[in-house]
This record gives sequence, C-alpha cells and structure tokens, in this order.
Amino acid sequence: MPFETTKFCFYCGTGPIEEVGDYFNELPRRGRSDGFGGYDAGHAERKVANDAKQHYKFVAETMLELYERGFFKMLTVGCRDDQWAEIESVLHTNLRNNLLGRFRIDPATATPEQVKDQIERVLDGHLVRRRHDIVAEVIGEAQRNARGALGLRRVLRSLETGEVQILLLGDHFKAAGYECRNCGHIDMRVVEACGMCGQRVEEMDDIGDAILGHALRNGIEVMHIASDQEFEKAGHIAALLRFRADQNTNAALRQAG
Repeated sequence: MPFETTKFCFYCGTGPIEEVGDYFNELPRRGRSDGFGGYDAGHAERKVANDAKQHYKFVAETMLELYERGFFKMLTVGCRDDQWAEIESVLHTNLRNNLLGRFRIDPATATPEQVKDQIERVLDGHLVRRRHDIVAEVIGEAQRNARGALGLRRVLRSLETGEVQILLLGDHFKAAGYECRNCGHIDMRVVEACGMCGQRVEEMDDIGDAILGHALRNGIEVMHIASDQEFEKAGHIAALLRFRADQNTNAALRQAG
C-alpha cells in the first residue's frame, strides 16, 4: 500500500545529525475500476490528497510543539518537489521564519547518510551567508559609531563593559597580553600587576583562548571567521554590540535589558 513518509532529524550544532523518528501514513489503494464517468477514480484521488494533507498537518503540528519546547531552533525540509507546496501550506509562521531552506529528496527511500549530506549542505550555506552578513553589519555599525567594535583594544573594552552580543574571531588572530587570574581582566599590555585589581597577572603569547573563554562563560555567541579582507584589516577580531556603554540613553538601557 502506498504511504507518505516523514523523518525527523536533529542537529545540535556540535554533534552528529541524528534521525530521531519516522512518521508513516498509509494512503488508500486505487481500485481496478474508475467507476461511472471516472467518479470512483476522482473520489479516490481526492481521498489520497486529503489523507496526505492531514499527514503533513500532523507532522507540522508535531514540529511546532517540538520547536516551542526548545528541541530545535532552525528547520530544514527535505522532500519531493510535488510534496513541497502541501508541506509549506501547513507550516506555522514560527517554523517558516526559522526555515533555512529545503532540498530535493524522497523521504521514503533516502538513507540517513543522504539526508545528513543534504542537511550539512544547507547548513553550511546558511553559515557562510550569516558570517558574511554579520561581518558587513559590524563594519557598517562601527563606521557609524554605533553597535560595532573593530580591533583588539575596542573589543576588549566592550567585553569588559558587557556590551558584546556576538564576538567575531579570525582564524589567524594572535596577540600577546595578560589575563588576571583574580578578577579575569584581559589586557593587551604586558604588565606585572592587573590594571583592575592590582594582583599579579599571567602573561600570554596569545590571549585568544582567554578571550574565547571569557565570551563562553558570559553567554556570548562566538563566530569564527575564516577569510574576509575587510575583517582582516580590523586585526582579525571584532564584535557586534548589544548597546554602547558610552551612549547610555534610557532607550539603550532598555534594549540591553
């Protein structure tokens, strides 16, 4: 008996893509006769179409529930071309707004490896576009003296004041400096005592790991930038800010909160 198949695959961002469930919906088989004037055939086709739509609706409702419970943040759909219009029509707005894209595949016959390859292709494309957009946004904001910080000195100051929303680190970033083990202050100057608490500091040939650790401990998103000419001119480090501490109007404070 023919059936519609839907597979759920989750990707947490660091581990493997895992298939966590299948949904099957058997569709009615066409009879031998099309009946008087083809009535039976038309009725059967409408029944198949309705059953398929109900299947997609059920799957979409299940995905929405999982999304609202925090099981995933972004969605990619793999299906046959003839399925996409029906699937798209039942997706909730929240799912459409977080749809990275879709790819052509037959869920009934696709292997987990084929699904994984397609998901990674869509995800890689999304990440490339997002990195490019964020770099352009940071540079533009910095040029307007707004929510962009370019260069090590400016980024360190923004990390210190809690302004940073997204930290951008280049693959070739390297800078000497120190980290204070007492208060966690990071500075590019090499000194014997911390400029914040006066305690002895640990000198480092490269403070990249210290900056990365500070960001992760404080819930700051970190974006690694492989190659971007404008970004490299900024010293391979930049940040998109939540607010500007030196422009703290009441509106900026509300946005930061």
